[in-house]
Parts: sequence; C-alpha cells; structure tokens
Amino acid sequence: MTSGNFDPSLAKYKPQKQESISVSDLFHQFIEYKRRKIEPATLAKYLGLEKHVFAFFKNKSTISVSETVAYNPHSADIPPNLIVLNLEA
Repeated sequence: MTSGNFDPSLAKYKPQKQESISVSDLFHQFIEYKRRKIEPATLAKYLGLEKHVFAFFKNKSTISVSETVAYNPHSADIPPNLIVLNLEA
C-alpha cells in the first residue's frame, strides 16, 4: 500500500485461470519425463499402471479430481477390479 501499487478493485489479486490437463495426459507426461531416469522394470510398471489410470480417471481434468477420490477410490463409483493394483515386484 505504501508503494502505491494497491488495486482497490482487487482484480490483480484474484487467482489466474489455470489451464487444465487430464489426469491421464499428466501421468503420460510423467512417464515420458521419467523414461530415461528409471530402471526398465520400473518403467514397465508405470506403463502397466497407465492403462489403469486411464480406465480410472478417463479424461477427467486434474483440477476436477478431489483428494477424496485420489486417496480413497472407494468413495467414487469405480469397479473393484480397478481399485486393487499391485505395484510390488
């Protein structure tokens, strides 16, 4: 305020619109980023998991996924065979 930069309309303090990306696309980008940095066995697990991520989230945007759904898939209407994923070697 003392610098004279205060906007009384508060417009410049509102959050900017975020671009949305689907959960599936984000996971795919994550895999591509990690591809050269991880062991082949880990990459194989990520690639196998990618199919489940797509089946689980379909084209849902990352912004629309709540913590409840992300951490507790039972809270959403998801078939049980997509909930149980074994990532252990």
